[in-house]
Amino acid sequence: EYNKSGYPQGTIGVREFFFNATDVRLFNINTSVGNFTLERDDVRFLLVGGNATSIYRNSPDRRNFTVQVIDADTNATIGGIVSDNANVWITTDGSNFDSGTARNTNSTGHMRYEFDPTCNYGTGVQYWKAGIFGPGIDWKDTNSTLYTFNITSDLYVNISQPLNMFVNIKGLNITFRGNVTDECPNMISGAVVTFNATNTTLASSMKCTASDENSGYYNCSLNTSVLQFGKYGLSMNATKQFYNDSTTVLAPYAFVVTSKPRIISTVISPTTNGWGNITFFNATVDDTDNGVTVDSD
Repeated sequence: EYNKSGYPQGTIGVREFFFNATDVRLFNINTSVGNFTLERDDVRFLLVGGNATSIYRNSPDRRNFTVQVIDADTNATIGGIVSDNANVWITTDGSNFDSGTARNTNSTGHMRYEFDPTCNYGTGVQYWKAGIFGPGIDWKDTNSTLYTFNITSDLYVNISQPLNMFVNIKGLNITFRGNVTDECPNMISGAVVTFNATNTTLASSMKCTASDENSGYYNCSLNTSVLQFGKYGLSMNATKQFYNDSTTVLAPYAFVVTSKPRIISTVISPTTNGWGNITFFNATVDDTDNGVTVDSD
């Protein structure tokens, strides 16, 4: 029986062998030539840190993604792999990976990446993996399993209408509209957006959950018949999974609910009269909010 180990680096592929037997009289015999294949060693990854964690994008917050690279055939750690042969890849949208960030392994086989997400990385569940590769190493091209983490951030809201004491006649519909962004700033769809209109002096208000326009804008329309006359402030806020709730933005004097004058009835007396006589004209006018001024000739 003959055992051989410790082949020099790079000696992979098909190798040949034969056995020779020689006695003391120098008689010898050889077997036929056989062959065997030397392949690169298998690799496994031991997770050290960075799985099932969360990173707040709108901050200097960082997370360490770390694995230990181990030779699965010898159970020895694999140190000294240079950055040309090791990467960490991270998804940008929950499914598509970035181009990878070059890493190396230290003397104990640890590969580490301190990750600080930019706006290129979306909020929600993301994945990362580590891997070694390349023809210049003695181990097979191998990636780790997928590890998960969450990216979180903030929401910001902006009211676009109504603004600046927009006049609305009581009983007509009024539309509330605004947009939601993050810190990048990207327009954010899929949020739950609420508008709340409150009279600045009276206990009168109305609230609505807005419809998503799928562009980062949201709107809702309500009838003002239930509101009291007066000035109204309008607030807006937004919530969405993987985001901190927005602060509530207030437009203090967004719109006014008012009335317009109505001529309810008119009377002419008499309806037929001589040119030298007096004719009386009477009009009943109503303007609940503003009072009325009647001009007559």
